[in-house]
Amino acid sequence: MDHVLLKGLLLLSFCSAFGSALLCYDCDTADDLQCNKQQCSPAQDTCLNATFHTSKRVYRRCWIDRMCTYKDLESSFTIDSKISFTCCDWDLCNSKSVGTPRAHANPSLLGLLAAFASLQLCCFRS
Repeated sequence: MDHVLLKGLLLLSFCSAFGSALLCYDCDTADDLQCNKQQCSPAQDTCLNATFHTSKRVYRRCWIDRMCTYKDLESSFTIDSKISFTCCDWDLCNSKSVGTPRAHANPSLLGLLAAFASLQLCCFRS
């Protein structure tokens, strides 16, 4: 009975680890109420919140973490002024009200840790 339960937990852990996609706000405005919630593609692993100060434009969307640099933003947008931006990697973290990024638990990582713990209990008991 214990093995059946552990195998079920192992399967559930793997499914939860790979079944979740990042959710970000998607809009070109500072008003959270005018933003849509967008499920990011597997390649998009971060949420972007960029503010262009001269034009007072705000862009929020799914983004690629390795492209979260001034140089990459400059090539992706027409930059007319000083820009400030943040990238974060938990659901809806690019909201105006979120503020600075903080420590968080990644659901995929937690799922993998649970899977390895179940595997350890199931297969490597002495």
